[in-house]
Amino acid sequence: MKRIELIIFDVNQTMFSLKKIEKEFEKLGLNHLFCEIWFNSVLKEGFALNKINKFMSFKDIGISILTSILLKNKIKNPEKISKRILQNFNKLTPVDGLEKSLNMLNILDAKMTTLTNGNKFTTLKLLSNNNLNRFIEKTFSIDDVKSWKPSPDPYLMVTNHYKVKPENALMIACHSWDLQGAKNVGLQTGYIKSYEHGLSHSKSIPDYEGDNILELSENIISIQQDPLIAT
Repeated sequence: MKRIELIIFDVNQTMFSLKKIEKEFEKLGLNHLFCEIWFNSVLKEGFALNKINKFMSFKDIGISILTSILLKNKIKNPEKISKRILQNFNKLTPVDGLEKSLNMLNILDAKMTTLTNGNKFTTLKLLSNNNLNRFIEKTFSIDDVKSWKPSPDPYLMVTNHYKVKPENALMIACHSWDLQGAKNVGLQTGYIKSYEHGLSHSKSIPDYEGDNILELSENIISIQQDPLIAT
């Protein structure tokens, strides 16, 4: 295990809950599970575009797929409503324990940043709205490299920016596919098990794990403070 010099956080569902988006589906008379179906469909489309070296932003794919879902469910003005729902990404709330976790991780004296498949300006707004921008030095998005996680480019963009070796960087996420992508380019990985109920489909074993972000942070600190950790 190497000393952590850089901590990279995934954003949606890892740092910020999508419950606000779920409620928007419920307002339309749809089950909140439609939110998860839609979100996963956006990811699948982004992953598929990677395979053919094409790129569309989270917003563009999200509106297209959501409009289709609303049309099939006979919702009036589907495109207008889709755009309105996506605006609520600016209003997401932090997952339980996020601020305390960020504060705790400061003890490692590592730089902290974010990497999202979404929009980095949305991330900036979320951090600012919740007074969390004091912890995060910079935000990154796949829009900067036109390639979706879990392809290598987004992760290497961040480590290259900070001139940190991948083995000295840690990716924190609640999605096993995200951590597999990070692991493939040599990053350490921290897995929040609660979202996937611990049922990771990844073959790689995370370096750190916890049922929630607070437990994960405690485990990271405990291991990293071992005097035998190599630099």
